[in-house]
Amino acid sequence: MKHNERCENAKPKGVCRCRCGGLWHGSKNMRDTESEERTINENMGGEIAEVMKNLVGESFICSCKKEIFVNGWLGYPHEGGLADKDGKTWWIYIECPYCLYQWSWHKVQVEVARPHD
Repeated sequence: MKHNERCENAKPKGVCRCRCGGLWHGSKNMRDTESEERTINENMGGEIAEVMKNLVGESFICSCKKEIFVNGWLGYPHEGGLADKDGKTWWIYIECPYCLYQWSWHKVQVEVARPHD
């Protein structure tokens, strides 16, 4: 997926105008903060990689009636989350670029499995 510095400096919750689907928006700022929330990727391994392989590129209809393509994940450490290759657990989610609703990984699995037009 192509991105550039403009994507990395974009507002994370902004509407994507660069065609990266928001995956890279604000990534530069996220790396610079002390927050443990971060962009999640397959390289983290474990259950995270498994879920991402099964869901990335799928789509579903958000409650705001817009189609969301599953192509970018955010996450933060959480006891009830998915384990990475080192055993650290993360709560992972995607955010609707239209209404900003945060869809947890398990809700995404349910919605992707649900038939839509």
